[in-house]
Amino acid sequence: MKIAVMGTGQVGQAVGTKLHQLGHDVLLGSRRLDTKGHLSLPVASHAEAARHGQWIANALPGEQALGIPGDCETSGKVLIDIGNYNHAVDQPIVREARFLRGDNRL
Repeated sequence: MKIAVMGTGQVGQAVGTKLHQLGHDVLLGSRRLDTKGHLSLPVASHAEAARHGQWIANALPGEQALGIPGDCETSGKVLIDIGNYNHAVDQPIVREARFLRGDNRL
C-alpha cells in the first residue's frame, strides 16, 4: 500500500521505517527537503507525499499538526493522526478524510 508519513522527526521516521519493513511504499513528507540525505526513506514535500499516499500518517508536532495536513489533498483518504496536539480542544485537522486518532505518548 502507498502510505505518506507527514514528519521526519523521531516518530515519523520510526513509523515510516516500520511500515517500509512491512512492505509498504512509504514517502515521508517534510517542510525541509534538504533532510533527504540524512534519512533512509524517500522524502518529498507534504503536498507531494499526501498525493502519493492512500493512507496518510500525521506525525507532525504541535501546531504543525493542524495546518499542514489541512493544506494537502486528503479527500477520500484515511488520515491516521499520531501528532502531538490536543484534539479534544484544538480544531479538526481536515474535513474530508476518514480520520483515525492514535496516541504516541508513553
